[in-house]
Amino acid sequence: MENELAWLDTLERSDIPATIIWGELDAVAPVAVPDDVWAKYLTNRDTPATYWRIPCADHYLQVDEPELIVDILHTTLANGLFPSEIEGANCQAVRTH
Repeated sequence: MENELAWLDTLERSDIPATIIWGELDAVAPVAVPDDVWAKYLTNRDTPATYWRIPCADHYLQVDEPELIVDILHTTLANGLFPSEIEGANCQAVRTH
């Protein structure tokens, strides 16, 4: 938490595309956390950013839905396409922004 604001300010100014992926079942850091980061730091960036939620994933979404994480990253980074949903084995990832 000590460097959180400095990191977020740097993220906002970065020219590197950003992708937030969040598990909606996360009890440690609820979706209010990425919602706030999106609203304050990524909404008005010049560089593209996307925000995905995975309804069936918890705090360790890379363990809950590893293939879906890979599919999101491949889709958003490899070809710059931003579909509204990506089908996973247990649920769909939904792009909120």
